[in-house]
Amino acid sequence: MIDIHCHLLPGVDDGPKEIEQSLVMIAQGVKDGISAIVATPHILGPLDDDEFPELCQQKLEELRKRLDEQGVNLRLFLGSEIFFQFSLASICRRRLGTLAGNGKYPLIEFPLNSLPHRFEEELFRLQLSGFMPIIAHPERNMMLARDVKKLFELSRRGILFQVNARSLTGGHRKAAKKVAERLVAEGAAQFVASDAHNSVSRPLTLSQARRAVEKLVGAETAEELFYLNPQRAIQGENISSLYY
Repeated sequence: MIDIHCHLLPGVDDGPKEIEQSLVMIAQGVKDGISAIVATPHILGPLDDDEFPELCQQKLEELRKRLDEQGVNLRLFLGSEIFFQFSLASICRRRLGTLAGNGKYPLIEFPLNSLPHRFEEELFRLQLSGFMPIIAHPERNMMLARDVKKLFELSRRGILFQVNARSLTGGHRKAAKKVAERLVAEGAAQFVASDAHNSVSRPLTLSQARRAVEKLVGAETAEELFYLNPQRAIQGENISSLYY
């Protein structure tokens, strides 16, 4: 399995504070069957300089070095989770702006309790700039959970969705689980990711969610959501929604 949404880098956001905590998370993920991870630190505002991207790259290289020393076979990539704001394209063009730096797939996060004014226009501008936006955990947004038709409308416009593993296993609200299952069942979700922040309350695990998806839609679709589409995203290959 490949995890495209994980807060793994130490000391850069609300994920682990120390590298030892990051290593515990990685050990947890490897044991769970994860073979590659895109570390996606939060970007909460404009990237006005290279200080934060350079810090994140440094932290990633430190982790890679420790994994090499320990003989851990895991591919690590760098990306980000960008909090929705206007002029997204200018952020996506910068370092960290897309998954694995492929210049194609940015991971965008909405507020949990609201939807930004005219957000659809901004997503469309992002598409016109050549990007394929992936919305992180849309099932956790309270307004979208109440208006699932809006999600399918966005899907028909080519917007991709990543649902959280914990949404599918009951770790979030019941409404989130219901929406996540519907997105998966009706073919509008392209990824399942951990959104891990630590090894206890928000762990780096996917296997339980994969079993839930296999039960819901079968092993072939589970392979798409947990491995094939994440691999395509890392490599910058085309991914389409059934609703596109």
